[in-house]
Amino acid sequence: MIVTTTTTVFSDTTVALTQQEKDYINEHPVIYLGVDPNFVPYEFIDIDNSYNGIAKDYLDLISQKTGLKFEVALNLTWDQAYEKVVLKQLDMLPIIGVSDEREKYFLFTDPYYSFQRVMFVSATTSITSFNDLAGKTVSVQKNSSHHDFLKTYPLIKLSLYDTVEEAIAALNDGTEDVFIGNLVTTLYLGKKAGYTQLKYIYIPSQNEQTLHMAVRNDSPILVSILNKGIKAITTSEKIAIDNRWVGAVESEDYTWLIQLVVGIVLVGLIVILVSLYWVMRLKKEIDRRKVVEIDLNDAKEEADRANQVKSSFLARMSHEIRTPLNAVTGMSYILKRSGLTLTQQSYLDKITAASKDVLEIINDILDFSKIESGKVNLEIISFNIDEIIEHLITIVSFKVEEQGIDLNIERDPLVPLYFYGDPKRLQQILLNLLNNSVKFTEKGSVTLKIRSLGVVNDNNRLEIVIEDTGIGMTDEQIDGLFTPFTQADSTITRRFGGTGLGLSIVKSLLELMNGTVEVTSELGVGSSFKITLELSEDRKRNTELKLLATELYVSDIKTMILDKQPAHAQMIQDYLKAFNLATDIFTDTQLAKKAIEDSFMKERPYSLLILDYDTPLDNGINFSIELNKTTWIQQNIKIIMMIPLNSTSVFDQLDRAGVDFGINKPIIPSVLFNGIIDLFRQDVTQKLNLDSKTSELKGFEVSYPYSILLCEDNKTNQFIAKSLLEQAGYKIKIVDNGQLGVDEYKKQPDQYDIILLDLHMPIKNGYEATQEIRALNPNIPIIAMTADAISGVEQKLKEVGITHYITKPFNPASLAKTIFDLILNKKEAFDHRDEEKRQNAQDNSLDQNVGLRNVGGNRELYVKILTVFASENQKTVDDLEIAISNNRLDEAVQIVHKIKGSCGTIGASSLYQKAISLHKALQEKDMDNIKLLHPEFTSTLSLLLKEISAYNK
Repeated sequence: MIVTTTTTVFSDTTVALTQQEKDYINEHPVIYLGVDPNFVPYEFIDIDNSYNGIAKDYLDLISQKTGLKFEVALNLTWDQAYEKVVLKQLDMLPIIGVSDEREKYFLFTDPYYSFQRVMFVSATTSITSFNDLAGKTVSVQKNSSHHDFLKTYPLIKLSLYDTVEEAIAALNDGTEDVFIGNLVTTLYLGKKAGYTQLKYIYIPSQNEQTLHMAVRNDSPILVSILNKGIKAITTSEKIAIDNRWVGAVESEDYTWLIQLVVGIVLVGLIVILVSLYWVMRLKKEIDRRKVVEIDLNDAKEEADRANQVKSSFLARMSHEIRTPLNAVTGMSYILKRSGLTLTQQSYLDKITAASKDVLEIINDILDFSKIESGKVNLEIISFNIDEIIEHLITIVSFKVEEQGIDLNIERDPLVPLYFYGDPKRLQQILLNLLNNSVKFTEKGSVTLKIRSLGVVNDNNRLEIVIEDTGIGMTDEQIDGLFTPFTQADSTITRRFGGTGLGLSIVKSLLELMNGTVEVTSELGVGSSFKITLELSEDRKRNTELKLLATELYVSDIKTMILDKQPAHAQMIQDYLKAFNLATDIFTDTQLAKKAIEDSFMKERPYSLLILDYDTPLDNGINFSIELNKTTWIQQNIKIIMMIPLNSTSVFDQLDRAGVDFGINKPIIPSVLFNGIIDLFRQDVTQKLNLDSKTSELKGFEVSYPYSILLCEDNKTNQFIAKSLLEQAGYKIKIVDNGQLGVDEYKKQPDQYDIILLDLHMPIKNGYEATQEIRALNPNIPIIAMTADAISGVEQKLKEVGITHYITKPFNPASLAKTIFDLILNKKEAFDHRDEEKRQNAQDNSLDQNVGLRNVGGNRELYVKILTVFASENQKTVDDLEIAISNNRLDEAVQIVHKIKGSCGTIGASSLYQKAISLHKALQEKDMDNIKLLHPEFTSTLSLLLKEISAYNK
């Protein structure tokens, strides 16, 4: 933005303002302008990026006389500036003509300038009047008002130019014989270009067109102030502006110049005479202004009454429609509790969803009113994106079924489930677009696609696309798509209904969320709406979800998908892969049944069948009944059936068919995941139940439940420490970083007997956390866990006040004994450094004995940890190579530090040593050592991953 400044010295006359007008100026110290950068000489942006022209000089005078201050929005085209005032993102347009269409969006001041449409001809042409143009070719600026004027004369051929400069250059060099345009603009540009032979002819039927200032339609007081400022501009000031921008222009016809000179002389005489009776003139002006002020007050009261009527109408409409809706939703709720079948409940859910859909239309109108007044606020909370998708499907399912079209969901499994943002507004955006696509699609399908475009500035960049095979749009229809109360044409409203507000709200809400929407369409083929949005990931909840997926793996679930559509089956397999589930796909019913029977003859039978209802020829219910006739299969396999959208009656038959869980298509990943978790949770719990009588912890158990505060950001290490210490009888409170540890201790300092913390944590590390806790309590035992086995660490720990430290990987007995001795004030805790040295001296990549001992001898837990380690590090070699090759050493430090913290736990002592060395070299940016150590590290890691794979088999 730039502030307009006065460039010409004018008189210092001021105007009389009402108190209300003064209050408005105080409340609105700056009025923001949208301008046409190329409307010379009326207004334009100069080469030095400054605002200039006739309108600018008038604004300078108005600023002096009223106290208003103006700022210009730069780098906008005329169309963009116009739209921003329509949307009330800017306050006014300084110079514009009045039309019926524009009066829908703006309030206009009194006219303060005018322009004349004329025809310019070359010196050699025989054309002398507008009537001579029939059958001739006339040049004109494309999409100008003059272009629209000439369209009404079909006998005139048009030669279109993008700019006035191009058109008059062609006229000057003889390429064109005639040009029709604005008198002042053309003369100004011709003079600037040095054209001296331009001759113009008036078009008799064309009267002068008046120019005004246009103000957003919710600011009538601003119009009143501007009108007072315009009326206070004197004749001599207007002449000074004309002389500056128009008076020096030359033409072959000098009549106008003579008239102008005579006029200036006469005006000068008038000014002299006026000065003699100025007092009388001033008195008359005051009387006139009083009359104007009365008229303006009347106009203001009328505008206020109109706003009150509008507000009253919106409130009344909202009340009148919400009242019966409340009865529908209320009775639906009561009816739902009266004992219905699953099918009846499903129908009732659709009634409720339809009621909510009507409510959304009301909310659209009210939301648009809020957006207009700038009263929309976004909330930032954690939300589940799949819950939004599920709700969208519920709302549009009835319309989808009614129209006989397909609804597809394609969700990238790599997209996290939990984000921070405004779920209500995001759902409103997607529902508007999805409803729009469903409404205009009479055959074919509507598809919702969600994928991740990567991480930008620590935010996840999402791309959400809604595609349809509907009626499509022309380019002209797309241009007006996001304009309020607008649809493609009048037949659209009659045929499909709608307020024309939905897409306008979508665009406005996305702009508030710093997102974008793009549209592509082909008439008769379909449309695509692409949203790009950046959202912050809720990492804590997503990490918890990953641990649940790890539990599924531990439960050893072997899965089969039976679906006749390979693409759909592949999508389900991708979802299950993200859940760590091994999955086979079958598209043939008989082959699938034989594979199930054969698997029960082997060591590892199928434990889960995900069955598409439409795949067996005799439907999924009959197939399940037949399958469950085999008792030994029935007792050992669980069945999830995928049911077509709105086939709600199928749910009543699931129990009879022995189906454990039914899920509607299109499949939402988290719904499928939750269903599997519910079916297998008991198996998972049994397999993860740790033996509390582990021999290595014998003698270190406590009978009193001492409390330990564990500060650790690594979920794997949290799980291990919590599992081992709870076996020994301790109560554990876990926080994810040092800052949370300090906050928790400050809140309950008497609650904890010992603090166990990692040295390297986000927000606040172990050193910083210890110093703050030591300021509160110099005596509480603090044990540090660290993967740093380098010289100097022990001394640094003592300096900050850490009582003891345990290097990762920690021995369970060592950890338990250290805590046991500190709490009971026995001899100094067990020093396990000799044991650590022995571990680090191992040559093989994976020492299973060490790994088992580190988890208390629990083989099930050890297998789980190996699986998590292998899964997390599948891309580590590639990621590290990219980071080092691109000299992103800070990123490489984090990659190596992460693996260093957990590789020792599993018994990978060789990799542990190489990680320590490479980590140090990366921190010190020692490129010679990095080049030497990097290949050794990646080679050892690759070998380790192969060993883990062989071990798990």
